[in-house]
Amino acid sequence: MARRRAVVFSVAALAVLFGGPAALLAFRNAQLAREYEDQLRLARTEGLATTGEEFAKLIPTAEPAENAAPNYAKLRGVIRSLPDVRSLDLRLTYQPSELTLEEATQLLATRQPVLDLGEQAVKLPKCWFNRDWSLGAAVLMPEFADMKSLARLFALRGSVAAYRGDAMAALKNIEHLRAVGSHARMEGTAIARLVGESIDQIAMQSLASWAHMHRDQPAYREALARVIENLPRPDLKMETRGNLFEALSIIELCSTPEGLTALGLKKADLPGIERYASLLVNKGEARIRIVKAFRDQRAAIDLPPGQRAAKLQAASSELRAAMMAFPTANMVFFRLTDDSQIGYLDRREPMWEANLQRWRGLIRALEGPQPPAKIKVDDLLSPFDGKPLQYRFDGKQYEVDRKR
Repeated sequence: MARRRAVVFSVAALAVLFGGPAALLAFRNAQLAREYEDQLRLARTEGLATTGEEFAKLIPTAEPAENAAPNYAKLRGVIRSLPDVRSLDLRLTYQPSELTLEEATQLLATRQPVLDLGEQAVKLPKCWFNRDWSLGAAVLMPEFADMKSLARLFALRGSVAAYRGDAMAALKNIEHLRAVGSHARMEGTAIARLVGESIDQIAMQSLASWAHMHRDQPAYREALARVIENLPRPDLKMETRGNLFEALSIIELCSTPEGLTALGLKKADLPGIERYASLLVNKGEARIRIVKAFRDQRAAIDLPPGQRAAKLQAASSELRAAMMAFPTANMVFFRLTDDSQIGYLDRREPMWEANLQRWRGLIRALEGPQPPAKIKVDDLLSPFDGKPLQYRFDGKQYEVDRKR
């Protein structure tokens, strides 16, 4: 009997010795899981997507009869590699000749299937690519590059019309071009909105060039003025609503061979420390810190531009520290975003406003039969220092910018 009690006692002691820490670890992990879910819930209430399904619900959808996306998707099969359309456009505009005109018209003729698809697309009011956002950061967006190429072709066709004195046809191409930019912007992601802005810039550069070279055609300057005053403003809340989802998706993708393949990574690309990370840090705690960092980033956006940098820096530092728990994901994520996100979020709106003011100054410089020696600038204030911009024309190029 005594020996039996001794054995039972020994077994009980071993259970306490080895089972106690395991029970405590299980309890702690369960507690971390609850905290993580609480953080995700708070992030969702603040407008951040945490899953592909949530993010997909933020993208405006479209019925087939009103959706231009299928037309843009077809560009991949017909657009092929383009020569330097921008360079050809500039030569036709600023160094016009019959030889350059022939080169431009031949290029446009070879790309007529692209222009036909573009013309079909711009007749439709919406653009929804219906991407599989469950793929997270592995989602590909090849259409945007093709849409920019299409925009360049519309601009070149407009320059051909301007060269021939057909302002109505030139402006019709600008309408098409801007419709492409609007379609690109509809997805609402940061890259989508930036692509839309870059296409708007193509339109504005074309109009400004035509207005300068054909000063007897006020329609170009008037169209440019309308475009400038109707540019969509940046929306940082919209542009960053997928940031957390992207980071979490990268973590998940980097945890499986299939996910690594989807990201284009090979075994040789993986950091050697990956296998030891779980021994050095608690991944449950790291996930909580990651969500908090993105929530802090979002809160910083509510501050006025110019006052966000410190909070953005703090959020970035916390994010970098937490992401170290996932070495491969950390490598991938910061290759995609890096610390420029801090400057981007702090300066995005002032840079946009400064660009708008420069274009307003250029509108004034394009009025009249000749470029003026001076224009009114006292109301064109820099959003960075509040001082008026300066204007200069050196005989070849306009400059409307901050004083140096």
